[in-house]
Amino acid sequence: MGSQAGRKRGSRGTLAAVGVLLLCLSFAQAARAELVGEFNARLKNVRTWGAYTAVLDSRIYETDGSPPPTLATAEVLFPKGASIRSQFLRNHFYCDPTRLELTRNTTFCERAHFGSGELVLDGRPAILDPVHVAVELYLGHSTDPKAVATIVALITSNERSHAYDFQVHLGTLYRETGRFGHRLDLPITVTPVLPSVVLKLAELSLTINGLKQVRHERRCVRRTLGSRGRCLARRTVSRKLFWTRVPRCQKARRVTFGADYAFEGRPTIRKRRKVNCKRFLRRPSAKRHGAIPGV
Repeated sequence: MGSQAGRKRGSRGTLAAVGVLLLCLSFAQAARAELVGEFNARLKNVRTWGAYTAVLDSRIYETDGSPPPTLATAEVLFPKGASIRSQFLRNHFYCDPTRLELTRNTTFCERAHFGSGELVLDGRPAILDPVHVAVELYLGHSTDPKAVATIVALITSNERSHAYDFQVHLGTLYRETGRFGHRLDLPITVTPVLPSVVLKLAELSLTINGLKQVRHERRCVRRTLGSRGRCLARRTVSRKLFWTRVPRCQKARRVTFGADYAFEGRPTIRKRRKVNCKRFLRRPSAKRHGAIPGV
């Protein structure tokens, strides 16, 4: 009898020890889990007349592989000096989001199209595979007096995922002071097919080509004696204009992009990425850099 009671007490003690060990392991795994945000930016297709393409990539994940937390806000920060020219803040370059959603016709928004990309959404546990959606960005008129413009985001299915057909969401572009010039508040809500599914942003990739305008001007190419003499010959000249001014290229020859992600119940992630801006500088001679086009 005594030996049996001892064995029972020993087994209970062993089970308790195993339970404590498993609990400690679970706490250790939870402690090791960390929310990570990555952000990269680069410039390409830099033109001598001031145009360029910005490529932005972001990734959000938990180190233990669990779904990322719910994103409250997502902001992309653009370098100081890269302000939108007033020539592009008019109806000619605006996309009407209401008309776009009703007609599902993107042709009348072609003049407003300034970027495209892809979102990767995490729908676990309801959807095990990552959900890929295509996004197209258009410039729109803002009713907010504090904002520069509205960002019209068209979300559609792509070849990797057919869970979505046609959704229009709105973001906002604001002016910033200090280190950055503009802040883009991205639309982060994607309506799932099933109401019970919760989709969380895991990856974001944007290619911002910008808007362009070509003006044709008649210029005098030959005059009589003197700068104010009679024009003898004229020629039509094409003048290209990019929608934003070129960022200020400081002595360090770098401009800074940024991304801020705020989560529900988790700390905000702020990331900064410096990009080489030497290609913005003209080089009329080997000894001096010259002026920055577009400033």
